[in-house]
Amino acid sequence: MVGDAGLVMDPVTGMGIADAFRDAELLTEAVVAGLGSGTLLDTSLARYQRQRDESALPMYEFTTELAAFRPLGVEQRLLFNALAGKPAEVDRFLAMLTGAIPAADFFSPRHLFHLLGLRGMMKAALAQRRRAA
Repeated sequence: MVGDAGLVMDPVTGMGIADAFRDAELLTEAVVAGLGSGTLLDTSLARYQRQRDESALPMYEFTTELAAFRPLGVEQRLLFNALAGKPAEVDRFLAMLTGAIPAADFFSPRHLFHLLGLRGMMKAALAQRRRAA
C-alpha cells in the first residue's frame, strides 16, 4: 500500500486507509505527469512527496501526541473542554480523525480561534511558550 510505504503512524487515529487512498491518488497523478506530459518523473515524484508530507504532517503530529498516552497537556485539555457540549464541533473533530476533513483545516488558527476563543488561544500560546523555554 502506498500509504504504508510513505509513513508509519500509530493506528490510534485510524488514518491508514485514508492515507493510502490519498497517497495512491497523488502518486498516480505524479506518475502519469512524469511519464506522459513531458515533466520529468523525478520532478513529479518530488512534488508528490512534498504534497504527501504536507498533507500527512498535522495528523502525524496529533497522532504521535495521542499515541504517547501522556497526561493531557494544556492545549489538549482546552480542545476537549471546548468540544464538550458542541455536537457539530465533535462531528468535525471525528471527521478530522477519519480523514474526511484535513487535520490542517481543523487545527487552523481560524478554526481554533472559533473553537477556543481569545482566552483559550492565549492559554494555548502561553503553554507553548513555556514548553519551548
